[in-house]
Amino acid sequence: GQGVKVLRAAAGRSVADHPEALREALMPAKAHRLEVPGDGAELTVLERAAYDVLTIWALHQECLGGRAAHRVPVRGFEYWVGFVAGLDVAGSRVREESFEHVLREGVDASELASRVSDFVRVLADYGVGFDYARFAQDYFSLLSGGALRDAVVSQWSEDFAHGKRA
Repeated sequence: GQGVKVLRAAAGRSVADHPEALREALMPAKAHRLEVPGDGAELTVLERAAYDVLTIWALHQECLGGRAAHRVPVRGFEYWVGFVAGLDVAGSRVREESFEHVLREGVDASELASRVSDFVRVLADYGVGFDYARFAQDYFSLLSGGALRDAVVSQWSEDFAHGKRA
């Protein structure tokens, strides 16, 4: 419906440019609309993670074009990114470097969302789905920083390597 279109259009883009998508992500019922700060600067980590994850989900669904994903999504996003990198010998190093960049300390939320959106488009091209619930938790942890972020970076690095070798 219209809500998914709003979310899809905002994937990987600034909250400030798409406050309607944040409202849709956090409070889809029209009677409970949320007032969103114009620049997005006052968002909590949870609000930002919810916005990003839902817009990325909508983008993935749109890129799949109504097709069901070929792969059973029992593996995480990072595994499938590694898997696809392993399939594409010519683009493998570029994808690996981009993935490593996502995991670097200090990557801001906007860049993280943009790069993850790029990976999601590639996964959809290959018809690959992934565990969205785990992805949402991991994404929140990446944005949270500290020990939560460190644990996800470690897990994603390991899973990416396993996927690439599969």
